Amino acid sequence: MTRITLTAANPSEERVLAYLEENASDDLVDKINGGVIIQLDEQYLLSMKTLADFMKYASDEARKLAEKGASSACVEDAVVFGWAIHYFEEDSILGTLYTTDGELYQPKSKTPPTPTKPKEKPKKKVEQVPDNQPSFFDFDDLVPPAPSANEEEEEPEEEPETVPVEEPAAAEPKVSPLYERYTNLQANYPDHIVVLRVGDFYEIFGDDAKTASQQLSLILTSRDFGLSDRIPMVGFPYHKKDIYLEKLRTYYNVVVAENEEDIHVLSLPQETEVVPLTIDAQTGEVSGEIPEDETAEDLAWLMQKFQGVLEVRL
Repeated sequence: MTRITLTAANPSEERVLAYLEENASDDLVDKINGGVIIQLDEQYLLSMKTLADFMKYASDEARKLAEKGASSACVEDAVVFGWAIHYFEEDSILGTLYTTDGELYQPKSKTPPTPTKPKEKPKKKVEQVPDNQPSFFDFDDLVPPAPSANEEEEEPEEEPETVPVEEPAAAEPKVSPLYERYTNLQANYPDHIVVLRVGDFYEIFGDDAKTASQQLSLILTSRDFGLSDRIPMVGFPYHKKDIYLEKLRTYYNVVVAENEEDIHVLSLPQETEVVPLTIDAQTGEVSGEIPEDETAEDLAWLMQKFQGVLEVRL
């Protein structure tokens, strides 16, 4: 049994660890034990994952499967084990990060700019009106002088035209390269069920996943590919490939993509016509085959007929 250097803190984590030790490939074991190097903040970091972090990830996945408003969800063991393989296989899911010196990585703090206090506008100085200054009512009889011919009336300033600003169009969702590759294979093989090798699993997506789920008695789950909705998915371990593929090709044409270049097409088995067993009454020559579904009564009748032919020849 392959040794994995993960520490289980409770029975649930012990079951996940036992499954990984029994089913994980050598490459995945090396990834779990040694971690993965990633690049972040212009430096290289080591991402190490733990069973405790996986249990948090599995809890989040279970919440997505729960019905709206439900307080709990029932998840089959096979689904949780599939999550475990995906969690430790997927490099984009980060674990605990360490620097090249072995110290715990501390992300750069982004301190917000200090808000500047707006300057107060100087108060307008109010001039005191002397007591002997004439008031407004002292000039009721005065008429304002008409403007002279030399004075030009000031035209009101035209307000600048406002140009409507178009709102930027919403960015289209970025599709995962894995799902884009899968849909391209579907377009090239429209009459086949596409099976894609992803790490230690073979996975089927979309409508093909719904079909395979019923045919193979696998639990239908889903996966996030960056679209508005999650995509249906089923999967099975690589070491059970022959069993599940043989079941599929009994009823469907199948395309298996191991990688970008290694693609196999499994067609439906050709039906062979069974020629019924016949006896020539003149020569006694027996030709044809005995069908597999031939009953004992049919064979007894055939033997009697054959005996009759021998008697005629004699």
